[in-house]
Amino acid sequence: MVMTHASERIAFFDVLRGVALFGILIVNVFSFGADSIAWAGPLDRAFWTLKHTFFESKFWALYSLLFGIGFYLQRLSPTYTVGRAVRRLLVLMVLGCLHGLLFEGDILMLYAELGLLLIGSQSASQSLACVCGCCAQSQFSFGAFIRG
Repeated sequence: MVMTHASERIAFFDVLRGVALFGILIVNVFSFGADSIAWAGPLDRAFWTLKHTFFESKFWALYSLLFGIGFYLQRLSPTYTVGRAVRRLLVLMVLGCLHGLLFEGDILMLYAELGLLLIGSQSASQSLACVCGCCAQSQFSFGAFIRG
């Protein structure tokens, strides 16, 4: 296993990753053992609204962006190999499967799946990548349209 030296890491991204994980923890705290009925008091509703307004989705997006940046930086590394990247993503998939047994809101498996998709599409042309990205993005809108 190749270890990254502290001098090679980008501290800014590490700090942002920590902030994103803290924000995700704040969002998930509300679902760790209580239904919405438990948050019925006025102070509880105020905290839920604060969480919903300032934390929900923002930190997921930040963490997803950092996942992509980390993937890109790994690809630039002189020690990068496809086999190593696939191994890391498979470990992430196993961790996601184990985490999914404990918590229904797991996203680690999705990160692993999308990472494998990224590895498979590394040699695609820019126009093909753009078309695939637009199709993937439009599926969410199309699904919302069908559900009404």
